[in-house]
Amino acid sequence: MLSNQPSGTDRQDLPRWQEEGGATRSAWVLVVDDDDDCREAIVETLEEAGYRALGVASGQRALEAIHDEPFLVLADLRMPGMNGSELLTAMRAELGSRMPPVVFLTGADPSMIENLAAPVLSKPVDLDQLLSVVGHHCPPALAIQT
Repeated sequence: MLSNQPSGTDRQDLPRWQEEGGATRSAWVLVVDDDDDCREAIVETLEEAGYRALGVASGQRALEAIHDEPFLVLADLRMPGMNGSELLTAMRAELGSRMPPVVFLTGADPSMIENLAAPVLSKPVDLDQLLSVVGHHCPPALAIQT
């Protein structure tokens, strides 16, 4: 994803993982799910695949964590308090064009969900599909090698 923010440099032309001067940033994924087991399993899977991942249990905690600029947010669609759709709206309001891509996770039939402005993965999550989505947003060269 390219930054759309104007600046005095060509920063807007750099990929999200490349800093000015050629340095790179470490790729990481924010996992938002109120189900402890599901959240921990996804974080563990991502870490085993070489990515940094942070798991949080609520939309409010996610709003705090997004300021550390994750490359991707994986968010449960159905959570108490702030659900995934409300989180997406709050992130847009807070981050504007700096917002990372969001992919929803849900146990509901995705074909029954209407008017979502983000892709949806079904639970239980297919690990190959999950890693494919993450790999699309977090370049493998930046994944932490374990």
